[in-house]
Amino acid sequence: CSGAPVEVSSMHRNFYEAFQKYLSVHNFGYPIGSLLCVMSTTVWMFYIIEEYSKTSNMDMAVHALPNGQTVLTIEDGQYSFPTLSSKRKLLYRFMTLARSGVCGTLGWSGIAWLNWTVDCQDLLLNAAALCLVLDLDEIIFRAMVPWRVKELMQRMKPMTMPVPKARCD
Repeated sequence: CSGAPVEVSSMHRNFYEAFQKYLSVHNFGYPIGSLLCVMSTTVWMFYIIEEYSKTSNMDMAVHALPNGQTVLTIEDGQYSFPTLSSKRKLLYRFMTLARSGVCGTLGWSGIAWLNWTVDCQDLLLNAAALCLVLDLDEIIFRAMVPWRVKELMQRMKPMTMPVPKARCD
């Protein structure tokens, strides 16, 4: 009795044991694996919503700038863009759409990945890995960008968000 049938049987037994452990009831009266899955999925969704919010806020701020030739000004030691060309705004809109698409894809696949994870330890590890993937661009920026560019970014004047017009019907 050797070969594939024994290996498959052992794999099924290991999966069954992990699944039973996942569904085991804790002191709260709820399966600990299910609670952990719901919590990690909820945190992941909040993480994705935050990323969408940052992306859309930046897009609105960029498109609120007046059209004109792109100019970088220095005032009181802070840099700002008083005007931005239509081509740059269009390019930024495409980058925003691409970033939103990647964020949506990561959000959807991350939720599916977390929901298909059976082991509680793997669930925590996968949730942390998803957050790392979402933050990877910022980590690479901090590690690879020259200090002069970082200094320029720190000295940028905050962009103002447009105030939505109140609708009184």
